[in-house]
Amino acid sequence: MRDSQPLAGADSPEGETGFGFPSGSRPSLGRLCYSGGAMATLITGLGYLGGALAARLLADHQSVVGIDNFFATPRQVIAPLEAFPEFRLIEGSISD
Repeated sequence: MRDSQPLAGADSPEGETGFGFPSGSRPSLGRLCYSGGAMATLITGLGYLGGALAARLLADHQSVVGIDNFFATPRQVIAPLEAFPEFRLIEGSISD
């Protein structure tokens, strides 16, 4: 089992993550279980990094749930992801 160590930058001043991204813009990963028991990867933020990660996982036939409020991400960025049946989009913020 992996240690549950905080990510580098977790104690950074407000407004900075320690990764060079403003707070809230860095994609995060989690595992989400559908009612049938199948696992999906949860990606918050489908911009440049989150979108690339989602595309890679979908190319490997993994299920992906993406959450984005489209504040900083143009909607056309996710159009290629929506072609995959394993992709589900939740429009909104993780804080909703």
